[in-house]
Amino acid sequence: MYASIPEYAGIPVIVVSNFTASAFQNLKELDPGLVFLEKSYLTKKRLLEEVDYKLIE
Repeated sequence: MYASIPEYAGIPVIVVSNFTASAFQNLKELDPGLVFLEKSYLTKKRLLEEVDYKLIE
């Protein structure tokens, strides 16, 4: 999303929302590294896995 702003390009983004993934498709096209998690399916374990993965990248 902020790939065009160099100082923000390396910041990973994880979106947690009640909206479905299709609602965030435009954002995903802007930033392929964006992680979207639907709140209704979210568990603490899943969130921590995504955070760990993004920190390792």
